[in-house]
Amino acid sequence: MSTLPLTINGGRARGWALWLVPAVALAALVGWEIDWGRQLVRMPSAPPPVESRPVTAVALPEYQIEGGLPAHAEMVARTLFNATRRPAPVLAGDGGPRRLNPGRFLLVGTTVTAERNV
Repeated sequence: MSTLPLTINGGRARGWALWLVPAVALAALVGWEIDWGRQLVRMPSAPPPVESRPVTAVALPEYQIEGGLPAHAEMVARTLFNATRRPAPVLAGDGGPRRLNPGRFLLVGTTVTAERNV
């Protein structure tokens, strides 16, 4: 006959052991990692002393454009915020191209190929 109470015998004891043994092992591992509480508030060790060396300040030469601005007059003349960086188109006016006279050209046929329609 078992001396254990009826509530903790046989299969129930094995069930509790399956939970208690890993829990105790995990608690022991955490306790060992934190050195049983002594490593929770650990002060970092002092860094080794660093020798100070003098610093020499050196400046880069002043930036200059080769040939100056006259060598790049075309780049300076173009507008900066233009998508194509081309000069703005000439507005149609008195000096612009003239309108074609109606009846000057006559459509005589069309060509249809696999690549284009003309």
